[in-house]
Amino acid sequence: MEEELQVSLISLSQMFNQLYIKVIDPNNIDVLKVEVVETKSTLEKVFLPTCFDVMTHLVVHLVEELIFVA
Repeated sequence: MEEELQVSLISLSQMFNQLYIKVIDPNNIDVLKVEVVETKSTLEKVFLPTCFDVMTHLVVHLVEELIFVA
């Protein structure tokens, strides 16, 4: 369980790095959408549902916004 948490947090960090780079690869957006959902699901398994709020769901919408930008 601890390893699953570490992998999820590292994945979340890498996703934020991909979201805020200067040049976005349009081919990478679909992969990023899948990774966001998988990471969010893994984090929901580890933490209680009360730990999540609107801000954790915002990551999903940030990836969707990339589609309009790219």
